Amino acid sequence: MDTPRDPEPDAAAEPVADAVPDAAETGPETGPEPGPDAAPQPAATPGPGPGVGFAGQPYQQPYQQAYPHPYPYGYQGYNPPPGWHPDRTNRFAITSLVTSLTCLWPVGLGFGIAALSQIRRRGERGKGLAIAGVVISSLMAAFAVTLVTLIATGVIDTDDDPERDDNGAVTQSGDIDVTTLRKGDCFSDRTTEHPMNPGEEAHRRSIVVRVVPCTEPHTAEVTGDYTLPGDTYPGDAPVKSGAMQRCQEVLGDYAMDIRAYDEQLQVFYYRPDAMSWARGNHRVICTAGTGSSVRASIRRDETNLNADQLAYLKAVRIYNNAPDAPEADIDETNLKEYQDWAAAMVKALQGEADALEAHTFPAAAAPHVAALVAKDRARIPAFQALAAAPDVDSFISAFKKVPSAGGSEATRARDALGLANGPTTTG
Repeated sequence: MDTPRDPEPDAAAEPVADAVPDAAETGPETGPEPGPDAAPQPAATPGPGPGVGFAGQPYQQPYQQAYPHPYPYGYQGYNPPPGWHPDRTNRFAITSLVTSLTCLWPVGLGFGIAALSQIRRRGERGKGLAIAGVVISSLMAAFAVTLVTLIATGVIDTDDDPERDDNGAVTQSGDIDVTTLRKGDCFSDRTTEHPMNPGEEAHRRSIVVRVVPCTEPHTAEVTGDYTLPGDTYPGDAPVKSGAMQRCQEVLGDYAMDIRAYDEQLQVFYYRPDAMSWARGNHRVICTAGTGSSVRASIRRDETNLNADQLAYLKAVRIYNNAPDAPEADIDETNLKEYQDWAAAMVKALQGEADALEAHTFPAAAAPHVAALVAKDRARIPAFQALAAAPDVDSFISAFKKVPSAGGSEATRARDALGLANGPTTTG
């Protein structure tokens, strides 16, 4: 039997025209043959190694075509997405840390959270800064909440409380709520939203005032207070209408020597409203001032006056509280008003003279007080005539005969009693 022979080294193997390879042997189909008008196909590239095709041909992989490599000089990486800056530190992270260290923790917290989000998307640096900003801001927030809670519950006292002596007088200035003002406190209102208006309510809500020793500059002084009766708030109008009259009376008992003031004293007050009433504040606080800054107390009462001074001031206060004459010129339409005023003057003169005579004054003051009493007694008949005048002409005629007030007698009596005859509350 003949043995197969190897092909000649230099002879090309002839293809077997009628042999059709089996699909299992050749792999995928090669597809239809290109037509005459088809574009030329690129040369096939060799496979991983030389193989033997059919009838000794080198094996070629099907559909393997040569395409130019997109990176002919090796791997070139890829283009990063927009906003991707791996070498840059996130600005929000820096801002977060800086603001958290300057007590702007709400800003630091917001910037820190935003920075972490941006760093995750952009691949920027600064994650540690952002985390530090968030942590510091969170700690500051916790501290702030704790501090507010402690202040609200009274654990921490933030009031700049004034110091007082054994008698309650302020010796060192401090800030207090108006509802805690005491009789004799000298203070300045620190609010600008609701300034104190003479003759009106000073404030209806709780505000803070600065109390000082009365020898330091201040604009007002507490003359006294009173508590509104009842359990139900009486309403704004009744409280306001009663407060002015009551505080005028309180001032008369507190500042008895009107000659000690360089300006007319002005009355104002603090009163409760419905909300503060519900919280238990039923006090009306009466205050007074001259309208300018002063360095002395207006207080002239039993706390700093002797018995003779008190007796004298209480007596002359009767006359000083007499009503003023009507402002309009007298005519037939207002004659009755003038007659009533004259009758009130008779009562005031009698009251002052009787009170002065009822007290025994020191020898140095007694003759001057007696002269003042005589002057009062001499004026009484003239005012009685005014009160009984039948017509305007008679009133005018009688008015011309009224003796002058005892100004010089009062001045001498005050000097003898040790009472000032000029202002003592200058600024």
